[in-house]
Amino acid sequence: MNTKNYKLKWLFHGKEPQFYEMSNTTLQSVQSYIQILIGWGCSSFKLSDDEGNEYEVSKFGTIREIV
Repeated sequence: MNTKNYKLKWLFHGKEPQFYEMSNTTLQSVQSYIQILIGWGCSSFKLSDDEGNEYEVSKFGTIREIV
């Protein structure tokens, strides 16, 4: 699997902005983390990587690269 450095932003219970950087990890690991956050009531995810790519995150945690 391909590893990258990812930056993830989200809202905790719709109002508290949060930020987390994940180094040298896979997109699958990021998706698992997002699904845990969704279970805690988090939403409005914004995901990018260190190569400048941005990703769309669905309300179910599915990740798709924005081209």
